[in-house]
Amino acid sequence: FDNQAVTKISQGFCLGFFCLFTSQICPIFGGNPPGEGGGIVCFTIFVLLETMVMMRRFLSILVILFFCMLSPNIVKGQSYGAVISISATAYAPGMIGHGITIHIANIESGEVFISKSLHVISNNSVIENVPAGKYAVTFAEIPFGNIKWRNRSPELKNFFGIIQVDSGESYYLGTFEATFEGSLKDRRVMFYYRDNIIPEKLIKYFNKHNLPTEDIKYFEPSEKSFVFAHTSL
Repeated sequence: FDNQAVTKISQGFCLGFFCLFTSQICPIFGGNPPGEGGGIVCFTIFVLLETMVMMRRFLSILVILFFCMLSPNIVKGQSYGAVISISATAYAPGMIGHGITIHIANIESGEVFISKSLHVISNNSVIENVPAGKYAVTFAEIPFGNIKWRNRSPELKNFFGIIQVDSGESYYLGTFEATFEGSLKDRRVMFYYRDNIIPEKLIKYFNKHNLPTEDIKYFEPSEKSFVFAHTSL
């Protein structure tokens, strides 16, 4: 027998013994002489008590399930940080690169957060759960096939400036293009700010992951471009 069967058998023996005992010894429960209805009344009382216990367990389970369903939303509302997103595309003769990885550092604590691409060839990257504070972009990497253009210069930090982040807000740093240009003697990668129109794929990602899409904060740099890298490509 399994544990459940043993439990049922035990409950049956207890019920039978309880009815026999009360019908012969405790007629006061039924108000009748021994064997004349006392067992039936006691059986009814036993069933009612068992029903109350089962209902109590059932209600306890419902309460636990309710709080389990509610708790993710409560936690999200209490600890939810900001979301920072960015989009970039790289161009060179006959080639196109997708996406950008940025590192942002909290100016006071030095804590660094790294963006993640929505998928392998996506132009869009996001950083979630960023605590409130002031941040600076300290590193950027643009994949371009097997080549990765990197920048951690003061020019990059100055280009984005100080980013004030408030908890629970969404920020879009903008749509950028990196282009390979210049002469044979001065080959360089230029980084251009194009606009602050958030891509539809980012909006869908926000909605899918229950991220805030109302009143998105948009970034617009004072300068529209800077030399991202010099290269021998």
